Amino acid sequence: MARLTILPADRLTSEELCALFNRCYADYFVPIQLTPEAFAGMAASYDLDLAASAVGMAEDAPAGFALLGARGKRGWIGGMGVAPGARGGGHGRALMLAVLQAARARGLASVDLEVLVQNAPAIRIYETLHFRDRRPLDVWTRAPGAPPPGADDPAVEPLAVAECLARHAALHAAPAPWQRDLPALERAAARLAALGEREGGAVAAYALYRAEGAKLQLLDLGAAPGLPESRLEALLRALFRAHPGATASLVNLPADDPAAGALARLGAVAKLRQREMTLAL
Repeated sequence: MARLTILPADRLTSEELCALFNRCYADYFVPIQLTPEAFAGMAASYDLDLAASAVGMAEDAPAGFALLGARGKRGWIGGMGVAPGARGGGHGRALMLAVLQAARARGLASVDLEVLVQNAPAIRIYETLHFRDRRPLDVWTRAPGAPPPGADDPAVEPLAVAECLARHAALHAAPAPWQRDLPALERAAARLAALGEREGGAVAAYALYRAEGAKLQLLDLGAAPGLPESRLEALLRALFRAHPGATASLVNLPADDPAAGALARLGAVAKLRQREMTLAL
């Protein structure tokens, strides 16, 4: 197998990085294909540091990548992949070692990642690099259709996205995954809408979402600690009732989140599970 030369990812154009990303993920468990514009948007929303990220070159052609995001002292692997013809030669581990070295050089205290539970080759790499499990995260999907019957809750109302984001910390008992943490939501805020409930005048629960044709993307759910699950269910029922023809999705909900039961009762299914893993540097 050809020797791998590792370069900073910013040596490639956004178009070249996107093409490499698509090639590495074309045969993934859930195939991912992005446009260059979508790739650039992902890099901005998730704080990817392309100068600290790595691309592996084999015989002068891009053969793999590892993307590193950074927020303060916290880092995150925004994707790691090796092209089909270059697998099996240790390239994934070499790319990960390169970005971890860059993370240490930038003074990061930790690096997190998510990996599908069935992705055994990647899990072996992460475990040998001493990443440890933090919690399971589920990817939820709900097929189009009206939710099961239930009474409308007059407390559910449209809210200002900015008002919801101001309550982000108070409405997340556990730290949010990287994609749903406050910086990512703030960058997406102009394209989001919000539905929620108040208690004592303050936002007690919210759903931040983007509705585009037949897709309803839930970007985040927040709820005050101790809020009855029935209130979350009422909120989600109102949202699904407003978009009955859309397929709804929510990425990386902690498995023990109170919203999981409400989603299941409303016909959503946790189709994928990821292991959230972390490494202290």
